Formats: sequence, C-alpha cells, structure tokens
Amino acid sequence: MYMRISVLVAAVLFVAGPAWGGDFIDSRITFTIGDDNFLKRAGQQVPDSPKLGIGDREGYELSFDNLDLATSGRENQLRLVLYKKVEGILPGLFTEAAGALRIDFAELQQQDPRVNKVFQDDSSYIRLMYALDPGKLGTRFVDLVLFPLSGDRFRVGYLYDLTWGGTDMFPRRKGRLSPGFKLGGNHGRFYWWGGMKFVPASTAPRESKDEQGLTITTEELETFYSALAGVGVQPIDGLSIDLSGAHIQMAENPIKDVAGELVTATGFSARVAYGRGLKVGLSSDLRLLRNDPEFIEQLGTRPTYNPAGGVSWRVAFEANAIAQTLADPDRYGATTVQWATAGALDARLQWKYLRVNLTGVYRSLQFILLETPSFVPFQSFPKDAEVSPQIFGALSVDYHFARLGLTPGVQFGVELPAAVKTQLTAQAVGSNAPRTVIGENTIVIRANGRPDILPEGESRVPLVQSRVSLRWHASSILTLVGFAFITLDNNASVLRINPDLSKTRIFDDALRFGAGITAQARF
Repeated sequence: MYMRISVLVAAVLFVAGPAWGGDFIDSRITFTIGDDNFLKRAGQQVPDSPKLGIGDREGYELSFDNLDLATSGRENQLRLVLYKKVEGILPGLFTEAAGALRIDFAELQQQDPRVNKVFQDDSSYIRLMYALDPGKLGTRFVDLVLFPLSGDRFRVGYLYDLTWGGTDMFPRRKGRLSPGFKLGGNHGRFYWWGGMKFVPASTAPRESKDEQGLTITTEELETFYSALAGVGVQPIDGLSIDLSGAHIQMAENPIKDVAGELVTATGFSARVAYGRGLKVGLSSDLRLLRNDPEFIEQLGTRPTYNPAGGVSWRVAFEANAIAQTLADPDRYGATTVQWATAGALDARLQWKYLRVNLTGVYRSLQFILLETPSFVPFQSFPKDAEVSPQIFGALSVDYHFARLGLTPGVQFGVELPAAVKTQLTAQAVGSNAPRTVIGENTIVIRANGRPDILPEGESRVPLVQSRVSLRWHASSILTLVGFAFITLDNNASVLRINPDLSKTRIFDDALRFGAGITAQARF
C-alpha cells in the first residue's frame, strides 16, 4: 500500500508542473520539543502529559489559540493544489479547477495509519466565472463553484471557531463526503452567495420481522440537504456588514420514541467590522479558491508591518443564533427546539512594529455541542438543567525587532468554561451506579467537547492562562519559537481510592507549567 501511495504522490507532483496560472503547495514541517506540564508524568492528568519529548501535544493548546484556524499550526502536513485556469469561449467567461489534497505526515507514521486521515480532500472545486466589469478583468463578477467531494470550507460564520455548517454538522454521515455547489456574485461594495450541500448519511434504525419472525434492525443510506446563503455590503470605507444563514438537515433522530424525525439546524451569523489599515476578511481555512491572493498571503508565517504608516486598527463584532430540533426529554415522543448562541468581539491595533489584540468570546454549551448534537446526543437539555456558557477574554501583545528578526510576545487569558449541573439519584442511574456520579454534580465541558465531572456540590470557577514567547524568523521559510506557559485551572477532578476501596472524586492539581521550542518550515 505504501509503494502505491508513493507512486501516486510522485505522479501528482509530476503532473502539476505545466498547469497554467501556477500550482501552489503549502508544505508545513514542524519539530517541537518540550513538556506541556513539568509537574505531571504519564497517566497523571487529562490530557496525558508524558515527560519531555518530541512532537505536538494537546496540552500545548490554550483557550485563546488559533481562534481563526481549523488547525493548531504545529502540524506536519502538505497541502497540494493542482490548479488550472483558462478563458472560456465567451468574452468575460473564465473556467478554472483545483484538485486540493491535504496529506498528514504524522498520521502516516502511526502503527496503523488510516488512509482517510492521511489523505483528505481539501475542498477541490470546479468554477465558472463571468466578469461584469467593463474591462472583463473579473473585479466584478458572478460565479458558480462546484464541490464534487468535500464542501467543508463552505460554511456560515466568519471567525473560524464560531463557524458552523461544515461536514461535521452531519453526525451520521458516511465518511467525509459532503459535495455541493455555491452560486455568488461580487459587485464592488456588495456581494451575495447561496448554495447547497448533499450529504449521504444513515437513516434512523428501523425494526422489522424476518421470515422466521425474528426482529432485525436496518439502516439505509439517504441524502440529507443543507441550504446556505449570505450577503455583505461596504457602505463606506472601513465599514463592512455581513449576514449569512443556513437550514441544515443534520440527520434522522435515532432515539427510539422519536425515531425518524428530522434533526435540523436553522440560524444566522452576522458580523459588523470597522477599522483603518487592517483588513477584514476570512480565515484561510474558509477561503474556497486556492488562487485567491489573500489565501496565499494568509498561509505565510510572517505578519506584515508598516513602520511609517501610523496607527492601524480594526474592531469586529460577530453574533450567531441557531435553532436546533431535538428529542424532548420532558415529553415522550415529542421534539423541541433548542437554541445555540455564540458571539465574539475582536479588537486589533498595530503601530509600527507593535501589535495588540483584545478578544472576547461567548459560546453557549448548546453551540459547543451543536455538531454532536447536544449533551445527550440527539436530545435537548431538560428544562430544569442548569446550563452555563463558555466566556473568555484574552489579551496578546508582541513587538517585532526588524533587524534581528525577533518578536517577543505575551498572552494572557481568563476563561469561565461551559458547564451543566445535574441532580442524579440512584433510581435515575441504576442501583449499581458508582457513588461518585450520584448527587448534585457539575460537569464542565471543554471547548473540544471533553467533559470534566467536578466533586459533588462544587461549581465551575474561572481558569487563568498566560504564555510568553520569542519568535525568530531565521529565513523566509524557517521560523523558530520558544515558549513557556502557566495555567491555573481548578475545573478538573480525579478519583481517589480510599482505604476501604471506595472512590471519592477530588480536585486535580490546578497548576500546570509547560515550555517548549518549535521549529517550523513552511514553503
């Protein structure tokens, strides 16, 4: 299998050469050495923290990291794009296509690498564009973009961590297939777009009797649809207003009393941004066209400075609201609407080589679990559940010394994690349930969906994170970063075994201290 993979990649690279308009390859090779918690060893915390070692770790990621990216930035991966663009037979008509492949080198080194993890389509597309501007250059246009394999980048929302409508919105899908299309137009200060996705996914289990009268359960592969649309306007220089929305058929509900009922998500995202000198755009992980100059610019590791340009700044506010149809735990055989909300305020300032960024984010627990969907999958929270949102704010400051290529920086953040408080009795969870889950428990849900059960009667508390870093741009392709961070998080627990062999849930150590060095080449 590996020989075939090598031949395939070599053949693709060979074919890429003559494509008109340029092929773009984003290679990311990363070496990280460090320890995400010097105070713990393997098996003593979640996420696990072995001793000093080489490789990326989940513990390196802090709450305020990469809010506008799909990845951590420390991956070993290759993005290969085979791109071709030619003029059409009509004046002003342009046709283009891009085969986009993402290769994960780290997954390839696993003992049993999964092909669908090593190789992933990165929203390959076919595009027809008709120029509307007088010179037929394409500054104003209407276009149709077709996604034959994956439309994951085609989403609703703006800040990546607040976007929704991607492939993971279909929890019972088969594989990563999410084809679709997008029709849109750019008219200078105004743009619009709309499109659909068609995702194959399993239906709810259905029971029937076979010829011998035995009960059999079957699932079929059905197509589920989503419709997405958006508009945007720039009424004056520096001010942009964007609105987008979607209706998504996520799945058929598999819960027995409402089996077959459609689980849907319907909502909107809106953003208002105003500033001077700093661009208001989309994350590189949301850009659909691989020849887009802003897409290529955002993939670079070096920020842009303007030492003679004075003060540049930008403020952006984003809000999301989604109504999700789920099973109602308070009424047998009924469904209900559960609202998921999120918002963000992002302020950036740049003066010469100084950069300051202040970010505030709000996400309801329902929004964090939107793709699961919900805490108990496919079922809304009970009316008497005490559900609390995630709220955090972060401040980052860095200064670039141009002659040396050095950029020291500091980040500080405070987060109140999302949580749900439950009251469980022995009757509700079973007579054999462990004593540690009976009673009033607060369950903290992290941003990645990982739960932490707090000791009985305890509530969530703010966690504090801080990091210092020193970045050195050794060349146009190589960057070295040294970093150290400290976290004070009293929202995690462990089970302690008592002398009588019973178990008691107690708080885990709140203090975590880690550091490391990363060398990354991007080309």
